[in-house]
Amino acid sequence: MGRVFVFEGKRLIPLFILLMLLITVSVYDALFPTTTPATITGEMVHYVSVEQGNLYPQKQFLIFDNLESYVKFLQNNNLALPNHNFDPNNNWAIITMNFKIQNFTNTSDDLGRKVLNVICTEKNAQYQIYIVPKDQQLDQRDVVWNFYDERGRKLEGIKLRVNP
Repeated sequence: MGRVFVFEGKRLIPLFILLMLLITVSVYDALFPTTTPATITGEMVHYVSVEQGNLYPQKQFLIFDNLESYVKFLQNNNLALPNHNFDPNNNWAIITMNFKIQNFTNTSDDLGRKVLNVICTEKNAQYQIYIVPKDQQLDQRDVVWNFYDERGRKLEGIKLRVNP
């Protein structure tokens, strides 16, 4: 003869309640993360946000130090040329695709190079153009730009040569 396995419904109620609590806590953690934003030490770097708009499917960070490539990139991608003047002798132009810069900090690494740490938050289908004065990092020949998300994860690192 075969065995018959019988469950009583009232014995499954505590298991069902525990399952619902687990699902509720998981959803709450996803909606309200408890991680603290990244704090990177260093001197604050002043910058100006000059343009923003909607579009762009890919995530990207671009840094321009000459006017021709800056204007050509904007024209090739049908982006509006900002009203703010970009002087390549005194400024960097930064274009972020699907990110918004929260702040910059200026530090040095172990080799004595200037390091600009840029904290960004993700903004889907948006681009932004920023102007950063060069005089805040011209005392060194190499500048390293490190882009981080708000949780402190490194997104990208870009090394630039400053007027050799």
